[in-house]
Amino acid sequence: MRVPVRTLRSRFAIAYMLLSLSSLLVLGAYLLHSSERYVVEQLGKQLESQAGLVLRVLEHGGEGATVVPGGLERTIAQLAATTGARITLVDTQGRVLVDTHEDPALMENHADRPEIRQALAEGSGQSLRYSNTLGTRMIYVAVAGELLPGVPGLVRIALPAVDVRQRVVAYWGLVGAAVAIGLATGILASLYVAQQVSRPVEEIARVAERLASGHLSDRVPLHGTEEIGRLGQALNNMAQALQDRMEEISMAKARLETVLENVVSAVLFIDTRRRIVFANGTAQALLAPKVGLVGQYYPDVIRHDLLAEAIEVALHERTRQRLQVEFFQPSERVAEVSLVPLVHREALQGLVVVLYDITELKRLERMRRDFVANISHELRTPVTAVKGFAESLLEGALEDPETVREFAGIIAQEADRLARLVDDLLELSLLESGVPVLQLTEVELTSLAEEMLERVRPQLERAGLSAGVRYQGPVVVRGDRHRLGQVLANLLDNAIKYTPSGGRIEVGVVGTDVEATLWVADTGVGIPRNEISRIFERFYRVKHGERPDTGGSGLGLAIARHIVRAHGGSIEVESEPGQGSRFIVRLPLNREGRS
Repeated sequence: MRVPVRTLRSRFAIAYMLLSLSSLLVLGAYLLHSSERYVVEQLGKQLESQAGLVLRVLEHGGEGATVVPGGLERTIAQLAATTGARITLVDTQGRVLVDTHEDPALMENHADRPEIRQALAEGSGQSLRYSNTLGTRMIYVAVAGELLPGVPGLVRIALPAVDVRQRVVAYWGLVGAAVAIGLATGILASLYVAQQVSRPVEEIARVAERLASGHLSDRVPLHGTEEIGRLGQALNNMAQALQDRMEEISMAKARLETVLENVVSAVLFIDTRRRIVFANGTAQALLAPKVGLVGQYYPDVIRHDLLAEAIEVALHERTRQRLQVEFFQPSERVAEVSLVPLVHREALQGLVVVLYDITELKRLERMRRDFVANISHELRTPVTAVKGFAESLLEGALEDPETVREFAGIIAQEADRLARLVDDLLELSLLESGVPVLQLTEVELTSLAEEMLERVRPQLERAGLSAGVRYQGPVVVRGDRHRLGQVLANLLDNAIKYTPSGGRIEVGVVGTDVEATLWVADTGVGIPRNEISRIFERFYRVKHGERPDTGGSGLGLAIARHIVRAHGGSIEVESEPGQGSRFIVRLPLNREGRS
């Protein structure tokens, strides 16, 4: 849990204040305790000086006096009035000779008093004790000397302890003031130090929070080279390293996403909860173009029993799986599927599913098989006919000139058919190879349509068909006149073959601002709707019961489509069974050549 910044500063301040307070209290207690002893010592020295002064006064001013009660009372009374203290004269035996406050005759022997014993032993003595005579605590100082010339004794001076207390209290006031000043200074210093210490920590905490929330460009302002400064530098270094690493990861992620989004294969990632966490655009288009895959439970969007079973096997057994599946929704597709479990540190993270769409490969493979079968069939028919009639001639028909003429005509017809088939195959191979075969010139389509219609006029008359050209005016495109004529020839030939006698064929030319449209329409048998998508394939021919053999190779429309595409155009068909067909060619228009 994060410690609030204010709490951290308060803790520092309180800690420093408590440390200052405790130090000042200890110091104050020590000073208070020492002050009384100091006052007593100083007062004792003062009283000791006063006792010495009394001895000197007695020594110089007491000549002729006798040591009897009352003999020195006057002198001692004057001295006591001057010093304000109690003065007592005691002989060496402890007997009280003179006392300024009590009758010496009534006073006890003072030989056992601490200050008397110490003075007799050391020359001076001092004590702070309770006085039974006065009934209060007193400070006593005794000094040994001569009370009168040749008369030894002791002068004791005493003051009430209240004087000591007053002086101590005065010291306490000074100590208290010093402690208060020190405490105030300590509080201010504590607040300052707490702020100085907590501010860098606050900045580090703020930057750490910003870094945690993703703002990796934030940095800690550095404060010196002490520990907190080194901590800030370490955090800055870590932030820089983290920012560099995140940029590398982001770039790698962007590159990977770009690659995955642009690969032709569909890529999915399914986690251990069976949720799709990634799907590229190809996967979306292949599996569920109308439903978002990411975040979905995969059985809800991938409804394929074989694929679902392979996914479960790969997840449970952690083994790679490969299979081929067919999809019928949203369209019929075939895919090669590879399933790879993703395991990190012996823990299953999910499953990578890669689907490679091989529908086109399958279609091309089928077309290759059909091409081989069709070319074999188309070649076999004329070859068989040629061989059969040649064998018939060799077996004896040569003797009959009329039969020879008939068989030779059939052989020539089949040879022509075989030659046309070979020519068409060579033409289609040349167009599909991508080799430039166009001789581009300005081509006026209306005149080309009329010219090609005139070429097939004999065929039209033999088939009992009428024909005409519909146009709005000259339309010019840039193209290969021979190739475009070949397109029209194939379309007209196809229309003638599939239009019953009495029908009509029309060629139309229309120009717009962007393209030229060339169309060939007939009133023939039409094309079933399910076969329209295949009529431009090689060797594909629509089977009609009423017209079983048209004699065509099935390559004309394939050649026409390649020629139109080579011109940058398109070709399409509109047809209804029994209503006829309409083949439409669209070519980019050469605006400069249009009249």
